[in-house]
Amino acid sequence: MEHEIKTPIRQLPRRIPPHQREIIDEQLKESVANGRVEESQSPWRSRVVLVRRHDVSYRICIDYRKLNLCT
Repeated sequence: MEHEIKTPIRQLPRRIPPHQREIIDEQLKESVANGRVEESQSPWRSRVVLVRRHDVSYRICIDYRKLNLCT
């Protein structure tokens, strides 16, 4: 019987310009305050990406492509 344990995916954060970092911080604080997300100490880590909406505002997305390649 063979068994393989894959190590967690740990991606380094993308380089984000300071004005976008402010947007990310603001949206994360709002999401935590509203109970939509919670802080975690998980060894798994995927990158945060800002996507521009049609109304020129931004929304936070998580880039799970590397994780999806393993599963």
